[in-house]
Amino acid sequence: MNIYNKIVEQVGDPIDIGCAENNIENSIEYAFQVSHHKRVRVVKDWQWWDLELNDFHCEVVDDHGLLPSLIFCRNLVYDSRLFMTMSGGSVRTSLLQKFHNNYSLFETKNSHYILCGSGERKTVKPALVFND
Repeated sequence: MNIYNKIVEQVGDPIDIGCAENNIENSIEYAFQVSHHKRVRVVKDWQWWDLELNDFHCEVVDDHGLLPSLIFCRNLVYDSRLFMTMSGGSVRTSLLQKFHNNYSLFETKNSHYILCGSGERKTVKPALVFND
């Protein structure tokens, strides 16, 4: 994960779109209402990465119904597939499908990620992100 450390250590812009800890249960319920078959995860210490894409790659991403953004977190605190609350573990999502602002819900093709607390937003080169 050395390449991720380089990206994580870059200074990003503060972004305060995560839910408060006392709203996590509401966000989890909402995520299951949106799509009951998707995995639900709650993440802290997160970063929103906007991919720096050329026009061609932006079009390809758009043609798949996605947006060129993903989340990286250093602290996975809940995973519905494991049926447990946890603390720790880093996660990198796949590309964003939709963001549900009222519930701090970052939706990908297969999962919902509930952003908890504040985070950072930064622009990154795709070659660095998908180099693993």
